[in-house]
Amino acid sequence: WGSAQEGHEPSWSLSMDTSFQLDTDYNHTYVDEHFYYVDNVDGFGITMAILYLVVCIVGLAGNSLVIVAILKLDKMSSSTTVYIFNLALADGLFMVGLPFIASQNFQNHWMFGDIACKAVMVLDGINQFTSVFCLTVMSIDRYMALAEPLRFARFRTPRCAKIVSAFLWLFSLLTILPMALHFSAVGGLCIPDLGILSTGKIHRCVRGGQVQWQPTGTEQSHGSYRYHGKTVFM
Repeated sequence: WGSAQEGHEPSWSLSMDTSFQLDTDYNHTYVDEHFYYVDNVDGFGITMAILYLVVCIVGLAGNSLVIVAILKLDKMSSSTTVYIFNLALADGLFMVGLPFIASQNFQNHWMFGDIACKAVMVLDGINQFTSVFCLTVMSIDRYMALAEPLRFARFRTPRCAKIVSAFLWLFSLLTILPMALHFSAVGGLCIPDLGILSTGKIHRCVRGGQVQWQPTGTEQSHGSYRYHGKTVFM
């Protein structure tokens, strides 16, 4: 230790070895699933389901009356009624699929299987394309009837309108079919197979149809789109 000199405070130095080894076992469970559901009540999903059912009832009744009236009374005697018939038929087919979509929004679960999922998406998509095409053709038909009625009379016959309508249905089906086939009832929801877009997985679903998708190996979601009340983050 030594002795302290006169007029100076004694000083000491102290060193300690404080290093130690800590062994701790952690119990961590990782669930590698495509989906997991949060069972919370979502007013938006319930509201959308009720709205879909109301639209289905009213729309199916209205379009059915139009179809019956044309077949019984007019018998598609003009090109205009032919296009109106096809427009009502396309809308009616879309109404048939609405109860299935309403059920998924209400329960946050698709219970009708993979084939029904694809069929409903085909009905939905073919309605969108056929309706737009029919309205376009009807506009052209009205133009020909008003601007050059004699010149275009041969193109405005019921037979010609039926041929054009058949082509519209075929073109709409071929357009929507590849996309609709990529829909599947994966993880209990009828949604598009996001694997065709890039590598990743859907990691969260909540009632009301919210779906979050995250690319593998990243921590952020990129983009979003909405399909029948279902928001998909990409």
